[in-house]
Formats: sequence, structure tokens, C-alpha cells
Amino acid sequence: MRVEILDRHRKTEVQKNLEDWTKSPVSLLFFKNIRKIRIGEELIHWVSCGEGPVKGSQWLAQHDNLDEKFLLARSEPEDFPAEALVEIRQERLLSTEQEMEFPPCQIEIVIGVEGRLFVVLPTGVETELPFAINAPFIQDPTRFKIKSPSVSPTNRWLLERAGKLAADVFKNWLQRPDLPLSDRAKAYNAMPDVDRKKTSLDSACGTLVEEAFEAEIAEAAIALTEDGNCVESQDAVLLPHEIYDAWPQKQAIGFFDEAARPAIAMDVEPFVHKSLDSESTKPWLKLIGVSDQPTGPEKLLARLSALASSKTAPAHEVEKWYRRLDQLIDGCSTDIFKSICAAFRVERLILTDTGEWEGSEGVFLNAGDEEIPDAPVIRASVRDLTLWRKIGVGDRPTGDLIMRWLGKLESGSILTQEDVRRVRGLLPRFPVRIWNECAHWLNLAGEWVPISDLKFSLSMQTLTAFAHLHPWVKKQTADLRLLPVEVVEAMPFSQLPALAAQIDERLELDQIEDSRGEARPWLRELGLMLLRIKLEDGDDSDKLRVLAAQLSETLWYGCAELETLPYIEGKPAGTARRADVLWIDECLYAERKPLAKLAKSVAQEIGKAFRRADIVDAIKLCFDRDAAFVRSYMEENFDLLPEAEVPRVQNPVVGDETAIKAAPSRDPSLTNDTEQAFDDDEEDDAFPDDDSEQPDTHAAGDDVSDNDDTGENPNAAEPTVVHPRKPPDVKPHIMERFALSQGFRKDGDGSFFNDQGCTIGKANGASFPWEQRSQDGDLLKHYWAKDHCLEREPLELDAVIWGMLERSENYVLVLSDPDGDPIEVPGDHLIQLREREVLALHPATYRLVIEHDKDL
Repeated sequence: MRVEILDRHRKTEVQKNLEDWTKSPVSLLFFKNIRKIRIGEELIHWVSCGEGPVKGSQWLAQHDNLDEKFLLARSEPEDFPAEALVEIRQERLLSTEQEMEFPPCQIEIVIGVEGRLFVVLPTGVETELPFAINAPFIQDPTRFKIKSPSVSPTNRWLLERAGKLAADVFKNWLQRPDLPLSDRAKAYNAMPDVDRKKTSLDSACGTLVEEAFEAEIAEAAIALTEDGNCVESQDAVLLPHEIYDAWPQKQAIGFFDEAARPAIAMDVEPFVHKSLDSESTKPWLKLIGVSDQPTGPEKLLARLSALASSKTAPAHEVEKWYRRLDQLIDGCSTDIFKSICAAFRVERLILTDTGEWEGSEGVFLNAGDEEIPDAPVIRASVRDLTLWRKIGVGDRPTGDLIMRWLGKLESGSILTQEDVRRVRGLLPRFPVRIWNECAHWLNLAGEWVPISDLKFSLSMQTLTAFAHLHPWVKKQTADLRLLPVEVVEAMPFSQLPALAAQIDERLELDQIEDSRGEARPWLRELGLMLLRIKLEDGDDSDKLRVLAAQLSETLWYGCAELETLPYIEGKPAGTARRADVLWIDECLYAERKPLAKLAKSVAQEIGKAFRRADIVDAIKLCFDRDAAFVRSYMEENFDLLPEAEVPRVQNPVVGDETAIKAAPSRDPSLTNDTEQAFDDDEEDDAFPDDDSEQPDTHAAGDDVSDNDDTGENPNAAEPTVVHPRKPPDVKPHIMERFALSQGFRKDGDGSFFNDQGCTIGKANGASFPWEQRSQDGDLLKHYWAKDHCLEREPLELDAVIWGMLERSENYVLVLSDPDGDPIEVPGDHLIQLREREVLALHPATYRLVIEHDKDL
């Protein structure tokens, strides 16, 4: 189903909503039948990991991170209370006379994700709860948040139900004696811990849930002991870990607890709920063994590392571990302090205000100035912790700190999307300093590479299409698109040649409809006038005049469809791409379109050769004008030489690369070496019969070769002894075997036919030397055949052959399978294999390689 978007404003809002989906994939869990959706290049796919620890619950994980599981729990359906029904009728503008039934309501929670509220889709309410809630909340007029529970009985009832549901899951999970203690202890992750002093809507919603949770567990036995029982808090003891290093558990309890109460399970984090942690309770908490500090940083850092690898890390959970580290680092040993600093420096453990993760050298306490306005900063809610300055987080971004951060990026690595965004923001601010001090730059493949690896550049002044280029080209091209023109044209960036100037676009001659080009007066006049521009002496002036001379002699060739193959230094540099216009030597090839649609493309194509903005403007304004207008425009806007003083331009000689870019070969036979070599092995008209024998013609030649290798005289008098050999079995050509396997029969002229009147025969002079036609003579398929198993070894194809396979499904390879039987391999199937990364494309000519670690 397709839906038309009326304007760009709506498009922007839709894009924002879709981005919210990718950032909060939890929404998909609240649909009944949808578990997988693709938004652009992002795939959201939830996978069931089995039943959960309580009735009606289920473990789920995203397909690309099965180790991180979340628990989805559902309540039993329950009717709305009367006051909620009254509110719902008012919201829907229903009168008391209008009868409408409201079905029982079911709510859902997802433990382990951020505490956002959902009405299937995410709302703007983000609580500090350790679980998300989905319920039919009544939303505010903006449809962004929900009505405050202080004025909405429906929302108040739903939030209280969510607290009761979380408490039921918590209690029943703890009471599972069949589960390991470590699994049962994970139930404590469902306990809310919100700041009730805050007055925001988010805090009010979280407080209602937490109060309902506490009321539900008030009389419950929730202290999980080492013997697997659940007892009330006063009936268990918690001793520091260090005691168990000196004495066995039972003996330690006898020494330190007169009542000999069972020990709290060691898998439980030794921190109590904040409602029990106060100055008045601190003495007796210490008496029963509750520590007021973590025992070490390892577990805390491990938890942060796990959260950092999650796509849906709840902010409140992250902040909790920051605060505990802040407690630990104040007064810890030097070794522990160094280990914490190293962890934050090496790993990205700091959640920024934009939701991204950074290391201590890539984040700051305060926003940057106008020079560095988008630097990542610590979240405001934990910015006051002393932890940050102690581990080396900078106060504000400076040039030196930026250079240090860039220096930490892994050389040659593909940067994350966030790092690419950040690096691109820094390159135009410190271009020369980054180039000289870091000796690295961003290439078109999104990699941070040494500048010594870069051979070309791409800027806005020399912009050309590059998506279709091979990875090796993108890896060697510096991305200068964000730099201003004065920087691009100065050292050190001017030393890199423009990518556009290095690409040799090759055109297949069979696309050209006009055998003779058409002279266009405006092209000739513009070229002649460009020859008269006053230029300073030098190589650039010589090149410009050569180009101007070519333009004056350029003819226009019309094409129904224009497709080019890019080459660099004679090597295939990409796949075929459609083009509106192509200028090669003294030929301008253009698709048959209205001139108004071609004007911009013609100016860009010719202008990129001249690389001067004023000349590009002249081409745009003079396009398809009469010669008098062209002359008048040039005289008014350029400083011109008198016609008698125009330097004579010599035609470029072969090999003179400084005069003109080498033109592609116009001989089709030179662009299809592989197919030509294959045809040389075939007979001209027919295949040999199955029972035919061929004489051995290799023995003498082999002997001569052997003599050459040993340095002996091949003309020595000693006679050569030729042993008789059994004539080899002649294997029918693969096209014959293929045709017979498809139900065709052999005809006398070397072609094949079937009962439906279809034929397979040779196509003289074509890149694909075989074709299949229908009974009426309509062309059905083009075949390129070779007795070659792609699964056993790579196959080399000419770039022209690959371009045709990409163009149409009617172009087909005939290859052999591992058993030697002929198979048909359509072009669209090869394209699918390449998109799935099963088939690799290497620029040899084109080298097709099956990746055996992936399924066909």
C-alpha cells in the first residue's frame, strides 16, 4: 500500500515519527501479530526466547542481540471502573443516550527497558520506572503525553494496575523454587525506585506506580535467602562478602548473628531500597551487614558495559550505576581509581544528553561555544557528580581536546553513524589542523584512514555521482564536501586530484541511435569564445584551451537510453549507471528528452571538465541559444582576446595525458576480452558430434615448451619420441548440453529447436553470443555460456557483461553446477546474491566470488 505525502512539512513529521520507532522498538511488542518491520535501512525484529518466569509472561529479544532479553508480562482483562467510563464517554463526546460497550482492559509491562508509557505507540511520558507500560491511557490534546492522573481517573486506575502487575510478577518470580538462585534474583530488577520529590508529570506517573507496587508487597516475604526460601526482611541477614572469604557461610552466621538467621542470596546486589535507606535506619542496617558502599567497581562497570551495548537502555538504570560509582570512587584505593578511569577511557560507558554513548575523552560537562556547538555533553540529571572530573571528563570542548579524541579513533575502521556525524561536523572547523596533526581523514566509505591512503578527492566544486563506484574507489577518496571552496583549492587539499577528473566514463556503442552526430551552433560558438578567454600561462590554461577546442567541434548524438561504465586508469571502477548526458572527446551523447530537462545535466557534464564556476554559469545561460546571444554574453562577462591573437591549439597526441583525458576504446572487441576468448574456443557453425574423434595436436608443442624451459636447443638432432595416446572423450559444448536439458533438439545448422517452435542459436557479433527466440521470432533471452562452476572457483566477467546482467532479467549466464550439469543463472538472481553479500564483486575485469560462509 502506498500513501502520497502532500508536502515536505508532513514528510518531515513522518520521518521524525519513523525515527522514533527505530529509537524505541518496544512499540512493536504491543501489536498482536506484528513482530518484524523494516523502516528504511533499519530492521526491527523481535524474537521469542521462550516462556517467562510467571504465567502470561514471555522472554523476547531483538534478532541481532539475542543475549539481551526483556520480559513481557500481561495482566488479566478487567472492566473499567464507573468513573473511568464516564471520563471515556466525555472524551469521545458520547451522550448518555448513546450506547457503546467498552471491552475489558488489559495492560502490559516490559521489564528491562526505559520507563516510557505507551498507547501502543510511544508517548512523551518517560518515568524512572525499570519497565515500560502499555495501556489505553487517555492522552492530552496534543496527543504527545497523557492527561495528568491528578485529573484523569482512567489514567490513575491504569497506572495503579501497572504497579500491581509489576508486584505480582516480582512476587511470583521470586517464588519459583525450580529456577536457579541467580535467575530468581533477577526479579529485583522489577522494583521501582523513583524520585517522589519531583513534581513533573513523568514523576507523578512513576510515583503512582511505585506506591501501588509497595502496597502490593507490603506483607509479602521478599528476601531471597541462600537456601532458596523467601522470608520477611527481618528474618534474614546480609553479611559483607569479605567475611565469607575467612569462614564458611554457616560458621560466619553463627559468629556474627545471634539468631542464626539464613543469609541473603549472594546474587542480590547488597543495596537496600531507597525507602529504607535513611539516617534513622542506617545504624541497624549496618548491624545486619548492609554495606553503604559497593564492594568493588567490576560488577558496576560490567552492568554499564551491558547497558551500553543495548539499543534500549533505560536512562534511570544507567544513572543509578553512575551514582554508585560516584560513591565508590570517593575514597577508593589508587588501583581501583586507575581501573575505573581506564574503563571509561577505553569503553564508551557515558550516556550523553542525545542518547549516544561516549568515552571520557569524547564527552564534556558543558556545551561548546560557537566554534564547536554540537559537542556531546553529560546528561543534566547526573552532571553534578564528582565522578566526571575525577575520570578526566573535560569541562568544555577545546581544539586540543578535539584533536585528542580524533587521535583515539581506530585507524582504518568504519566509524559508527554517530561518530561519522560528529567527525563531519569537526572537519570544516579544523580542516588543516586535523590533516596535519591527525594525519587522517574521512573517506567516502565512512572510514577514518591515513592521508597516505588517499589518492582522490570529492568536493562540492567537483561533485560527481559515487554511490555506484566500487569500494576500493571510495576507500581512496577523501570526502571534502563540507569544506569551503577556498580551503579545497589551497594546500594540503589541492594536492589531491578530483575524483571526477580521474573517472573515464565508457559508453557502449550499441546505445547510440544516430550514426552521424548533429552540429549545434551554440556549442560551436561557445567553444570558440572560450578559446578567446584571457588566461595566465601554465598547464591549466593549456588544458582549458584544449577543452574549448574540443567543445567547438563537438557533435550532439541522441540516445533512447544512456548507460555508462566508470573506469579509472583502465580498471573497472564501478557498476553501470544511467546518465542523461555524457561528453567524450568531441561527442556529446544525450538521452532523448525535452531540452528543458537536459539543460542542467548538460551544464554539469561539460562544466565538470572545465572546473570553473563562471564557465558553468555560461553553459547554463547559453544552452540552446542562438550564436549571436552566446557571443554577446561572452563579450559582456569575460575578458576576451582579439580573434587574431587566439593561440593555436594542437590536437592532443596519443599518450599526452596533460593535454586531454584518454578517450575510451571505440572497438567493441577490446571491451570484451573474456567473451572473445571464449568464442575463439568454439567452432564457427556447429558442435562436433558426440562420437567424433579429434587428433592429438599437443605432443610436439609440449616437447618444444619443455626444451625452452630447460634451456636446450629445440633444433637438436635427437629425434623426438611421440607415444601414441588414446583419443580423449569429447564432451559436448555446455550450450548443447543446456539446450538438450531444456527439451530442445539439435538442428543441422548448429542451432536447437523444441516442440513449441522456440529456437536457441548464435547471435553474431553480440556480447551475449547465444539467444532464444519464440515461434514468432521474438527475442526471449540472451545467453553467455561457460563450462565453469561458480561454487568451486571465481568467475571473471568483462564489465560490459556484468552491466547487461544488471540491466535486464533477459540476460542470463549458462554455467555448470558442482556435478558438471548445465544451469541457468539469470542476472536478477546474481543481483540478489550480491545484495545478500553471498556473491562478492571484485574489479579484475569483474570477478564473481561465492562467499562460502553464507547460504546460497
